[in-house]
Amino acid sequence: MRLPQILAALVVLSVGAPLGAPAPQPAASRLPAADLNLTLKAPITTWDEAIPLGNGLLGGLLWGDGTRLRLSLDRGDLWDERPADGVEWDRFNYRTMRELIAAGKNDEFNRIFDKPYDGLHPTKLPAGRVEVTLPAGLELTSFELNLATAEGRAHTANGAITTFFSATERVALVRIPGANAPAFEVKRPDSLAKLGYAAAEPGEREGARWFQQETAGGQRFCVFVASRRLPDATLLAMTVTTSHDGADPVAIAERLTAAALARGYDASLKPHLAWWSQFWAASRVTIPNPAALRHYYLVRYFYGAASRKGAPPMPLQGVWTADAGGLPPWKGD
Repeated sequence: MRLPQILAALVVLSVGAPLGAPAPQPAASRLPAADLNLTLKAPITTWDEAIPLGNGLLGGLLWGDGTRLRLSLDRGDLWDERPADGVEWDRFNYRTMRELIAAGKNDEFNRIFDKPYDGLHPTKLPAGRVEVTLPAGLELTSFELNLATAEGRAHTANGAITTFFSATERVALVRIPGANAPAFEVKRPDSLAKLGYAAAEPGEREGARWFQQETAGGQRFCVFVASRRLPDATLLAMTVTTSHDGADPVAIAERLTAAALARGYDASLKPHLAWWSQFWAASRVTIPNPAALRHYYLVRYFYGAASRKGAPPMPLQGVWTADAGGLPPWKGD
């Protein structure tokens, strides 16, 4: 069998149909089936094994163990753009590269072009982490990424905690079932101190917690979490805002989260589901190998979660900057 025949046998794309072919399937049938969802057993104790969620600008990693649920937050345009110290700018160019390579001056080449990379900046910045202490009896048993709805689920013996990063708003929502309200805290990344930043300015009022961090060049960002008690659940709304959004990132974040809480989880979810339904409706792929099919749909999901018109292009780690206590590996290039 020739290669084109093999590919035709393995992959069926429903992006169009020749004359006489069956009519295209409705968009609903192009949603990823539930058996393609990413499922992971608890505990998840490291950021890089977490459930990835995002809307192109904001990103979150869902993980945790026992009764401690973690959501590591990121924002695609959050960078320290200071150039590295000691760069020989008058020689930092392509002409110098060619001259040094031609002359075999590798040490000089490395000093000019490679050594600056060892500095702390420029670098991607982690935004922060939200940690939720669940009420007794809500110990985490497993995690799931629902591809069709772009929702993260943290399962417990008494039900599932659900979360999504809205495809249409700069906000994320978390719904935690139970009659008792969970405790939550907002944590500033310890690694930001390595960049010489001053301590963050924390803030708190009833039902809300946040911090505002000044970064290089007088820029600021805010991580804000607000809560609302429902009869049978607690709803959290969170966002990351910056001084690029306006003069007062805290006030902007407060408005965004308050509006999301007022709408509620289900009402906020509807436009989010509509966006993802349209995303998945573009095409459908079938592959006989289940593992290959799951991998294909997970990677395709990454494109929808980590890129968007009007948002920065995806860097090395997408909108999921490392949350391991240090600055991002490879600067998050």
